Amino acid sequence: MHQGFDRMRVEPVFGVLENDRMARALADELLALDPERPLFLFLNLSEAHQLWDAVPEGHPWLPPRPATNNGSDDQYWQGDAARRAAYLEHIEPLYAYGVQRADQTLARCLALLEREGWLAEGSRLVLTTDHGELLGEHGWIDHGKNVYEPNNRAPLIAVGADLPQLPALVNAMEVHPLLLRGELGGFPAEAAAFHSTELTARTDGEFGTSDWLARWQDREKLRWKDGEIDRVDLAADPGELSPEPASSARLEALGQEVERARVAADGELDPALQELLKAAGYLD
Repeated sequence: MHQGFDRMRVEPVFGVLENDRMARALADELLALDPERPLFLFLNLSEAHQLWDAVPEGHPWLPPRPATNNGSDDQYWQGDAARRAAYLEHIEPLYAYGVQRADQTLARCLALLEREGWLAEGSRLVLTTDHGELLGEHGWIDHGKNVYEPNNRAPLIAVGADLPQLPALVNAMEVHPLLLRGELGGFPAEAAAFHSTELTARTDGEFGTSDWLARWQDREKLRWKDGEIDRVDLAADPGELSPEPASSARLEALGQEVERARVAADGELDPALQELLKAAGYLD
């Protein structure tokens, strides 16, 4: 993510730059910049991402909760119905508290940028995220590895100079032309998610075995899963509980590409490329 930037600040441990630490780091970086030059600033707020912080005693609207960690997800994946329900009851306030803390961090950073004059006329602000979070929907927790709505539907807020009216549904790829040129790039609203041998092993084959594709058109959603295509009317069925069989030439073609890539990933890719893809998280 640092390609094209003159400066970057990345901590060796995920989640270090949060709250006041993010604001202080941003203040240090701003001191090194020329205020006469344009600034493209990227902030990655991680408070709402696991590992979640504990909810403290006395929070005005959330019950106190001790912190958890990724390893304890097995309490959900490998538990019975009662243990799964108890785990969800534990982590839902943690996630909500993480979202609140991310909001607070963003407020601190925006206040700093405004005080230092970086939000003068002509500035653009785009706020989005790389994924949502599943908290028990369809029996899943965490994110990735499927194309259900809580995983893929995320906020996109764009304000500032010369920005177009955003449609109701936007591909996350639109963020780049929005920031650079103040325009939409015309990318179709599509997403993909791939099988996970790690999750398959942890859940005895119950989850993580499939490759998925999805395409949205207004409130219609087409889903490709391991060669089968179905349709969901999200206006009538927002929880995706009653999909109908469907067909789509585009999804069929994309699915064939996915299947060819899966075969290649099982041993035909160049070893050096495999290592790069593993390092980036695309292969187990």
